[in-house]
Amino acid sequence: MKRINLAIVTVLCLILLACSPDESGKQELPALETPQTQLDREPGTGSDNLNQSPFTWERELNNLQFVIDNSGTLKLTGKNPGTTINAESLSNREVKGRLTGAKSVVIGENIEVIGENAFRDLTGITAVEFRGRVKRIEDHAFDGCSGIKSIVIGNGICQIGDFAFANCTSVTELRIGDADAWNKLVIGESAFAGCTALSSVTVGNGLADSVGKNVFANCDSFTTLYIDSDVPKEMFKNVASITSVSFTGGARSIGASAFEGCTALNSISFHSALERIGQSAFAGCTEITGIIIDADYVEIGDSAFSGCSRLSTVTINGRLKSVGNNAFANCSSLTMASIESDVPDNMFRKVSSIATVLLGDNVKTIGKKAFEGCSSLDSIAFPQGLERIGESAFADCTNIKDIKIGGSVTEIGEKAFSGCTDLDTVKIFCTGRMTIEDKAFAGCKKLNQVDFDSAGGAEIYLKDKVFSECSELTSIDLKACVKSLGSRVFEKCERLQKVIIPKASVGEAVFDGCSSLSVIWFRGNQAEWKTLTKNYGWYDGSYYSPNPSKYNYK
Repeated sequence: MKRINLAIVTVLCLILLACSPDESGKQELPALETPQTQLDREPGTGSDNLNQSPFTWERELNNLQFVIDNSGTLKLTGKNPGTTINAESLSNREVKGRLTGAKSVVIGENIEVIGENAFRDLTGITAVEFRGRVKRIEDHAFDGCSGIKSIVIGNGICQIGDFAFANCTSVTELRIGDADAWNKLVIGESAFAGCTALSSVTVGNGLADSVGKNVFANCDSFTTLYIDSDVPKEMFKNVASITSVSFTGGARSIGASAFEGCTALNSISFHSALERIGQSAFAGCTEITGIIIDADYVEIGDSAFSGCSRLSTVTINGRLKSVGNNAFANCSSLTMASIESDVPDNMFRKVSSIATVLLGDNVKTIGKKAFEGCSSLDSIAFPQGLERIGESAFADCTNIKDIKIGGSVTEIGEKAFSGCTDLDTVKIFCTGRMTIEDKAFAGCKKLNQVDFDSAGGAEIYLKDKVFSECSELTSIDLKACVKSLGSRVFEKCERLQKVIIPKASVGEAVFDGCSSLSVIWFRGNQAEWKTLTKNYGWYDGSYYSPNPSKYNYK
């Protein structure tokens, strides 16, 4: 019995001896089933000690170095530049176990690529930090990492793959640095889709011209955006939670439909470096109430702000290059526009709600159809220095009552005020040479007073049908400054009774259809009178009588 007890004691002593620490106080860990290049150490041993706190776990595996400190932070660095982290790199049984317990991940030096599915569904990770220059984050790399609270991606990034951070449901902040100088950043389909807590996004410079679909789909808490890059087409389309967007100097171009359908967006801050707002860029943003553009030479695309139903004021302080068709269509609350530079073609065409337009002193040109169909516009004050009113610029502005056109204007375009059915008074002052193009005031059915005034050697040239169908016009004095009348200038002015004509070139059928005309005075002699072309009604008794009391040679 004593021998048996002695044997048992001996065996126990041997076991205790085998498990006791070596001379350095270090207890050996079981070997990993990995290649012979792996490294396993505690702080204080080896020449490449990282000075981590106690309880650090370290490995070198597949060209990667893993370090986990006692706070649960996993740091990965590459042994060589250009290292890739992929799912296979992390598939080792013990590494995988350590990853499952990690609280945060730091992507360190030499790592350029985060491979497909690399960290997918690691729900315990609460933070990811990119300290090196990661160039590519591939498809589904962090998909389903539902514990991550913030994502900060440094400069040099050029690709974020499909679903790369999808369903990271705890992320509240996303910051993306500037793209690589030689490669623009490409963001894949649904890259951040389902990040339901995401509220703030900051994007650096260098986004590619297009991104994948639904990049921020179902990001229902996303409210604030700061962007320092050109915005690709459709990037934030239908992200209904965005309320505020601020653009900085890198945001020169806003792509087509970039913010279309952002129905909560109510604040936009454009930078002075802005150059282009694309087609439908802010279409359907129904909460926007005002926009201010200070940039110079900006291009606004077709339907850029169409359907912004609460937009009430537009202020343009810089010069505009062009404005596309229907840029402000269906902006039913837009009542006032303030413009400090030339007004491009189509600027507010058919914006029927606009009632007030303020034109600054730098406005030299009002473009083609700029205010056509603005049926609520009741007055317009033209600035000193205005030179040109374009074709159909105010056509069908049916509420305008009177206009005064100053001496600096050299051209009133074709149909410029045609169809202004409430217009009753036109006063034109000329100091130089002015051309009034075809049908400029045609169809102004209430027009009953037209006054021409001039200074010095002013010259006014009336083209064809300038006052045609002005059915309330009863008399007009064409002063000596009027040097020519085109054909059918007063066609179908049915109530026109008295006209004073200067010595001028007179076209054909000037009074055709003027059924009430009875008095024509002429500022010339009888010989000059005889040279005038008097066809199409001039010899009808209702237009002309040879009785000298009916006309005068002055």
